Amino acid sequence: MLRLVVIAGLVLLGYWYYTGPMQDRQASPAQQAQEYARQMNACMRQEARIAAGAGMAGMMPESGDVESVCADRLKLERREGQWMARDD
Repeated sequence: MLRLVVIAGLVLLGYWYYTGPMQDRQASPAQQAQEYARQMNACMRQEARIAAGAGMAGMMPESGDVESVCADRLKLERREGQWMARDD
């Protein structure tokens, strides 16, 4: 019985370690840039849908730069061809 409790405790400890401290590791800069690019693409698609909906409703769509609007919203900037977090 004690052996079963020890094994279950080790399994739970391993699960806690894997889901806790192991998951808190920082992503590599390449992974972060990839995630920021995905967020920018999603934001620009959403802005395009909003502009299309406004145009279909007869409203004059704002002719602003969608990329800069999304970059401001997500607090990103383009550095060396990749989206990176702004250093505010």
